[in-house]
Amino acid sequence: MIKGLYTSASGMTTQMKKQDTIANNIANVNTTGFKKSETIMTQGKEFEIYRKEDGLDKVSPNPKTKMTKIGKLGTGVKMAENFVSHGQGSLKETENNLDFALEGKGLFVFDTKNGLRYGRNGSLSVNNEGVLVNGNGDKLVAYDFQGNLGFVKPNDPNFSIGSDGSLIGVEIVSDIPFKTNTTGIALNLENIESPQNSVLVCEFEDLKDLQLEGDTYFYSNSQNNLTPSVATSIHQGYLENSDVSVVKEMVEMINCSRLYESNQKVLTSLDETIAKSNELNKWT
Repeated sequence: MIKGLYTSASGMTTQMKKQDTIANNIANVNTTGFKKSETIMTQGKEFEIYRKEDGLDKVSPNPKTKMTKIGKLGTGVKMAENFVSHGQGSLKETENNLDFALEGKGLFVFDTKNGLRYGRNGSLSVNNEGVLVNGNGDKLVAYDFQGNLGFVKPNDPNFSIGSDGSLIGVEIVSDIPFKTNTTGIALNLENIESPQNSVLVCEFEDLKDLQLEGDTYFYSNSQNNLTPSVATSIHQGYLENSDVSVVKEMVEMINCSRLYESNQKVLTSLDETIAKSNELNKWT
C-alpha cells in the first residue's frame, strides 16, 4: 500500500513536468522561429515479486521455505526525454527586406557572449556598426568566398539575399571583433561547388546534438567544424512562425490535467485507507 503512494506521486510529478513544457509551448506560440518541446514518458523500474510459502521437505521432515515468483511490481512512470521537435513552421510575408525565414533544417548562426549560437529567428535590424543583428543585439554570421567568417554589412538599402544565402549589395566585414573565440573553428566548404559571399546557415546531421539554451537559441558542444547547409532555402521578406499548434497543445494540457487528478485521487484514497488501518491497530 505504501508503494502505491510513491507510484501515484511519480505519476503526479511527471504530469507536472509535462504541463510545464506545454505551458512554455503555448506562451511562445507567437515567437518567431520558436520550436516546440515534447516529452516522452517511460515506465519506472520494475521489481520481481515472490510469494513466501512454508512446506515440508520431501527428504526430511524439517520445515523448508519456498519462494514462488508471481509477477512484477511497477513503480509508476518517469520522464524519459524532453526534446525539441524542429518542425517546419509556416512562412509569413512581411515585405521587410530585413526579415528572413528558413525553409529546411538549417539554422542561422549568431555571435553571442556565450559563443556561437544557432536559431531560426530571422527578424533582423542594422546596429550602430552597420551590421545585421537580431533582437538580442547578436550579430548574424556570414562567410566570404575564401571561407573567412565575418558579419553582414549592407551597402545598399535594397540589398538582397538569395535563396542559397548569396549576398548582393552587401559587404562581409571581418575587422569587427567576434565575442566568440573563433580560434580553431573551421568552415567546411566541401559541399559548396562555387563558394561566394553568403550568410552562414548550418545544418546538423543529428539535431539531437543541439541543446536548447533559451531566446530561441541552440548550442552545440562540437562547433569546431561548421558545415553550411546546401538544402535550406532563405526567403527574404518573410518570417517563420512558431511550429506550435494551440489546439493540439490545449488538448494535451487537458489530458495532462485529467491524468494528474486521477493520480491524486488514488493517492488520497490510499492515504485514507492507511489512516483507517492505523486507527484499527490501536484497538487490537
